[in-house]
Amino acid sequence: MPRGSKTLWAVAEYTATNLPSLEKRTRTFADAFAASTLPAAVKEAASANLSTLATTTCFRTADGEFHGFEGSDDHRGCCFGNCTHVWNYETATAFLFPSFARSLREAAFGYSMDEQGGMRFRQLLPDGKQRYNIAAADGQMGQIIHAYLDWKLSGDEAWLKTMWPRVKKGVEFAWIPGGWDANRDGVLDGVQHNTYDVEFYGPNPLCGIYYLGALRAAEEMGRAAGDDASANEYRKLFDQGSRWIDDNLFRGEFLYPADSRLPSGPDFHRNLRSGMGSENTEQPEYQVGAGCLIDQLLGQYLADIAGLGPLVSPQHVRTTLDSIYRYNYKRSLVDMTPCSVRML
Repeated sequence: MPRGSKTLWAVAEYTATNLPSLEKRTRTFADAFAASTLPAAVKEAASANLSTLATTTCFRTADGEFHGFEGSDDHRGCCFGNCTHVWNYETATAFLFPSFARSLREAAFGYSMDEQGGMRFRQLLPDGKQRYNIAAADGQMGQIIHAYLDWKLSGDEAWLKTMWPRVKKGVEFAWIPGGWDANRDGVLDGVQHNTYDVEFYGPNPLCGIYYLGALRAAEEMGRAAGDDASANEYRKLFDQGSRWIDDNLFRGEFLYPADSRLPSGPDFHRNLRSGMGSENTEQPEYQVGAGCLIDQLLGQYLADIAGLGPLVSPQHVRTTLDSIYRYNYKRSLVDMTPCSVRML
């Protein structure tokens, strides 16, 4: 829809008037995509994900803001509010529709972020009326990496300086009493709501590596914004946390969670638990255990897209990727039950 259009009729008129140009540009993109030398499996996966932008999963409000569900049911969107940890997975908007990406970031770092810097992971509309109740560790840290990617692709220094105070609050929310990294050592060991809609307790690769990526992204943004003191602090925590994860979570084949550093349950911050298996903080439900989950390297994936480099040992990353493929790849899903298939 052209910006400034107030009616569907205006959109129809614009489309009819500009149809040859719109079709030519669409065909140029499709032809360039099809002619790419990327493997067929990669092109198929990328095109399937891109097509989501043209479905009812995504929509724009009258003010031009871009919004998205997590997916679509038969008759309505499923799981509202630009869910931060789910929308962390995508980078198509940043590269193809940067105004959409900025809209997502400005919502996440806007009213959805509370006074302490906690980013409530679903946006409630109309914006400014009410906040969602829970902040998600992986969602919040991934949005910080996304903010860095948006800035690097645009080179917009004015936008960075506008966003920087809220990016800083987003990183340092991890340090609040009862928070994710309350002892400020570069390792998330508090209660961490996450993309599985449960709480993880103690250090784990999913949230911990996202945190490392956020620290690196914030370091780079801080230096560009002239805040060297914060950038130096983030770098120190990144180095400490990276070493700790390499030394303690990698056990030969892939990265495991650790349960040896759980803080006291009553000290957890009130907006970090949803009640999904977190009632018993001594024996919490739904923990990963020795599972080899694909999501353990999502933070590294996003950091690679953003050009932030390795967050932990590159050899550990390679070995973990080999293990993820070995333990999770299925040539056919015909024998899988619907509840056992996680679509990313």
